[in-house]
Amino acid sequence: MGLNIAIDEDDPVAITTRRLVKEHPYLGELKLVKANKEGLNSKQLSTLAKDETYLTTLQILYEANEYLLSSYAGGMDVDDQFKSYRPNAESLDSFYDFLAAIWTDILETCPDLSPVLQKHKKPVLFG
Repeated sequence: MGLNIAIDEDDPVAITTRRLVKEHPYLGELKLVKANKEGLNSKQLSTLAKDETYLTTLQILYEANEYLLSSYAGGMDVDDQFKSYRPNAESLDSFYDFLAAIWTDILETCPDLSPVLQKHKKPVLFG
């Protein structure tokens, strides 16, 4: 699944997830998502020092986005058929804007993440 997220050009959830990792002010710029080769096949972060800067993995972010997109525009089916056909650029932008707003709200609302978002400290892994 992780490799499909990284390369799928039809699945709007994968496309939007990759865009969030690249462009979102927190998920992208702060590099809080483990999206490198080591993290593609894993839903969990290890407790190793190399994982200390990550908040989540690409696969978990994808699954969360899949769920969140089901409430887009009052609700829609995010099923295999939806993920099989690339929508137009305007729809992809709209999906991105929708998810980016949700992730911004989630991350800014969590007081424990404030120092991380302000680049004062790294996320803390629990293990």
